[in-house]
Amino acid sequence: MFEKITNSNFYITIKKFNESLRKINFFKKIILKIDNKGVRDYFLSITTLDVIFYKIINFIIIALIVLLSGFLVREWAINLVINTKEIYHGPIFHFTLNNGIALGRINNNSGIVYALQSIPIILGFLSFIFLKKSYHYAPLLFLLFGGLGNIIDRSIPELELYKALPDIFHNSFINPNSVGGGNDVINGVVDYWKFVNSIINLFDVYIVVGVCVLVVILIIGFIIKWKSDNDTKDTTKKAADENDLEINEVSNKPFGYDDLEKP
Repeated sequence: MFEKITNSNFYITIKKFNESLRKINFFKKIILKIDNKGVRDYFLSITTLDVIFYKIINFIIIALIVLLSGFLVREWAINLVINTKEIYHGPIFHFTLNNGIALGRINNNSGIVYALQSIPIILGFLSFIFLKKSYHYAPLLFLLFGGLGNIIDRSIPELELYKALPDIFHNSFINPNSVGGGNDVINGVVDYWKFVNSIINLFDVYIVVGVCVLVVILIIGFIIKWKSDNDTKDTTKKAADENDLEINEVSNKPFGYDDLEKP
């Protein structure tokens, strides 16, 4: 089956396409001026056109998946609450506006909240540019776009919720004394799924999935490296033992032949 796939015209075309992209590096002349070989090789490996191309493809696809699905579900949840005038539906749907972060545990200061959310997202996107291993692309992007989705969500005032359910939701723009405490339609993230003792949204799910996949990848990478190092040590030890055995055999047979048996 695998041989059939590798011999297919589609696979061969993709392989040739990748090889042609890999030969192109628009930054090669600049990078070759770097004195340190390790740094030079690293930048050469992350600036070939195939790496840039697949990073852009991953970026666009995951951005569309996360942001479109996240905001579609968000809109559905808001409309459900407005139309039914109820914030509870079933065992897991519990609608709330979260004005904090860390599953609602940091609250009451929108400036700090925006800063704490934005800084790691910016650093994460910068690190994505310098990623070398392609299997880190998807989980990191799910994590980053999940966080970005929450920031955008927070910046959208949900005034229709305040109009529909003023007894539950409040507006700190109209009443500055009502800042904090949750359910403020200004600087609030729409959460709707009950998870243990917290209320989360689809963006939070993408963040958790991204983190979990990255952790699994790191653990698998550590195990593979540990096994590879042990195999190398075993091979080296075996080679050393064989060399010692050959030396002992030579010393026991100084003239290259066994002593004749005595009668």
